[in-house]
Amino acid sequence: MVAIQYGHVEVVKMLTDYGADVNVSHDKSRLTPLMHAASVGHIIIPRALVKKGALVDKVDARGYTALMFAAERGHAKVVEILLQNRAKTKPKNECGQDALEISQRSHHSGVEKLLRAKTPWLELVSRWPRP
Repeated sequence: MVAIQYGHVEVVKMLTDYGADVNVSHDKSRLTPLMHAASVGHIIIPRALVKKGALVDKVDARGYTALMFAAERGHAKVVEILLQNRAKTKPKNECGQDALEISQRSHHSGVEKLLRAKTPWLELVSRWPRP
């Protein structure tokens, strides 16, 4: 996780080349390397992890996915990478929020726009407040 925190792409690639588990969960939090990379906003590391088999929809102890971490912190490029790798937009965390709702709560309009483009129209309509 330290290599991911500081953006050491070559170290991450070397570790995965030597068989490091890209889906290993960190203690009670169940945070994966991909979730950590998404939360810090690195662009190259998530690509490398997914290429090595990282599961994009794995959830942590609070029900967060890598997409939710990237959405919460406004990392639009990481959101794009995850969506390109078929990350699901519908999973909800323990508070009942999906990635779109998390991006709205965090006021990240660029990320919100990306997620709206991937959310079915009927689902968006159902979220509108009723008079």
